[in-house]
Amino acid sequence: MLRVLLAVPGAARWPLQSALTKQGATCEAIDELSKGLRATASRFDVAVLDGAVKSLTLKWAVGELRKRNPAVRLFALGGESADVTVMDPAIAPDELARKITGAVEKPREFGEVGERESLPPLYSVSAIRNGAAVWILGTEDNEEFEPFLALVSSLGGVPSSPLLPALLEISRGEDCCWAGFAPLPAGVALSELKRLLRAERTRLSVGTVVHLARRIAEGLAVLHGAQVRHGIVRPYSVWLPDEGEVMLRFGAVGELLEGDRFRSRKSMFGTAPRLDDLAPEMWRERQKGDLRTDLYQFGHMLYELLAGFSPFASMPHDRPLSPVREHADVPPSLARVVEAMLSEDPAERPGLPEVRDVLERCSAAPDAAAELRDARARLRAMLDV
Repeated sequence: MLRVLLAVPGAARWPLQSALTKQGATCEAIDELSKGLRATASRFDVAVLDGAVKSLTLKWAVGELRKRNPAVRLFALGGESADVTVMDPAIAPDELARKITGAVEKPREFGEVGERESLPPLYSVSAIRNGAAVWILGTEDNEEFEPFLALVSSLGGVPSSPLLPALLEISRGEDCCWAGFAPLPAGVALSELKRLLRAERTRLSVGTVVHLARRIAEGLAVLHGAQVRHGIVRPYSVWLPDEGEVMLRFGAVGELLEGDRFRSRKSMFGTAPRLDDLAPEMWRERQKGDLRTDLYQFGHMLYELLAGFSPFASMPHDRPLSPVREHADVPPSLARVVEAMLSEDPAERPGLPEVRDVLERCSAAPDAAAELRDARARLRAMLDV
């Protein structure tokens, strides 16, 4: 039985103690570190300390615990410390208890809502979790458990942003692991709008494309600032809520969503994998992508939106590119940066700050939101027929 020492404020202690007890641990609490720590240190497997106390007090407590009980595992609620595992006190007590004890929550404690969307080797589904709406992204492929958890966990270091679904929790069981995200608002994917435009043989205005590009670039900047690549910058991942905002789905898990496109004829986009927007370094050298790979796919998507078709006549990378200004009346600076983003050599692609600077100097449509709303209405009318 796990023995846990709690030296945390009462407001956090009681719910945490209750959650730990449900996990089968025994808990003992002390109010005064200096009086109770020396006498009790050797009796515990785990110690949970208050990370908000003065740094010298925390450092002393950690030193005493390690000196008297080298095997003890140390956690701190809040604060900053290189000597202990720091946990966010805002996390639910039952989740904190699982982290402390190493217990694994049985997955699937949610009610699925609507059809599950298959994204081999992953799936996504809207769900109700603990009485609240949540968007679930998960995998049932044992080989993908560890890569999935590693990639999703990397989102923990990404600042919150309205452009990205907020990561709520991660769970793993014997036959499944999944992540819960804040649910997506009502809307459509940009890929669905492209379906409408193909049917109508129309395009979005250049100003509206610039508006979308600015928002996508802003979302990528949040991810890249935390050294996390999106991994699948495609119209499918661009979500257009009805109220006019722009969001990026599937951040950081693009490697798994795409998988090894050379081992399977199927993909999330249909019966054959799409290769024309696969960066040359991944196509030829079978390398994993990096932040510059996001820029390549971003450039490919912008070219398609502006010109109305792929920059390559056949897959995957016909050269030279057909200049985008031959197919659309776009500012020269925008054309140059889009074509540069499609450079074969990653070192020759512009950085995201340069791309954002060019986009900011281009004129966005003042009625971009209205144009997108109108397109969504036409799409729904088409799908209802």
